Amino acid sequence: MNRRNNSGRVRVLMLPGQSAASDNPYVQMLVEHLDPTIEVVPFSWKRALMSRYDVLHVHWPEHLLRAPSMGRRSAKRFALVLLLARNRLLRVHNVETMHNLNPHEGLGRIDAISLRSWKRSCHKRIVLTRSHDQSGDEGQAVYIPHGDYSPIVDPSSAPKTAPIRGRALIFGQVRPYKNIEATIALVKDVPNCALSALRIVGAPVVPQYAEAITRHVQSLGDRRVDLRLEALDNEALLAEISQAEYVVLPQRRPYSSGAAILALTMRRPVVVAESLTMRELQDECGPGWVQLVPEWTALGFSEAVSRLRGNARHGGNPLRGRNWSEIGAAHARLYAELGK
Repeated sequence: MNRRNNSGRVRVLMLPGQSAASDNPYVQMLVEHLDPTIEVVPFSWKRALMSRYDVLHVHWPEHLLRAPSMGRRSAKRFALVLLLARNRLLRVHNVETMHNLNPHEGLGRIDAISLRSWKRSCHKRIVLTRSHDQSGDEGQAVYIPHGDYSPIVDPSSAPKTAPIRGRALIFGQVRPYKNIEATIALVKDVPNCALSALRIVGAPVVPQYAEAITRHVQSLGDRRVDLRLEALDNEALLAEISQAEYVVLPQRRPYSSGAAILALTMRRPVVVAESLTMRELQDECGPGWVQLVPEWTALGFSEAVSRLRGNARHGGNPLRGRNWSEIGAAHARLYAELGK
């Protein structure tokens, strides 16, 4: 049965359906590169429960459940039960993009059960890396890579400043899972030739965490660590990335990293904790662009920087096969298949 609307377009309800300026613009770039046969409607609970659509596509599904109060969280849990039953009855296809293996901040037991119910309901799961473990997916996994940030970031438009040798940068939302404290702690044992400055920029998720990070830096007493704990506009962020010799991604067992893709789009190499997915990224870009740290210690970090400098970096974009036109077309084909 063809369930498309009268216009012949596949209607996709997407969460989130649009990105604020401070958010990861992944969804914005995806929507802008879908062909006209796809109609994307921003998610709201009213639309989800009351309107007509062919596909529900959710990025970061924990956002279905998060709420500022216990009452609103309980209401969302109940609404999710209704939504899954509704879509099963109406044969609407649920899709999830696996940006992370697990939510960055943990969920309570009840929310974790609700999230497992959502995942079981998904007809397709878009994975951003070929090394994703597909055991148990029963053919649900579809590989579509994370696109680069060239639609919104032009490296040639960045400030024309040469990178400062030894200057490292951690950027993005400042959150506990990123292992920032461990990185600050190892600075004292990293020689100046490998690390002349560590810049940490971005808005903390909660003020208490900003206070904890600040106290940690003060107790270290190493002037090489510099904090800028605030949201940055694109111009300021480009300036920070341009001034860094390399970008640091210290989170344990990283999966997919938009920060790594943005840094590489800006032609800045990355030093990252080792994982299967980051090894895949190194294979794609080369060891002059991506260096892995097997053990997040001062010695492991210093050796990674040495290896990074010892490997040639060829000009041009180090990212391959991440063109948004192709990525948009792959999503459109999937939506069309599900919307038949």
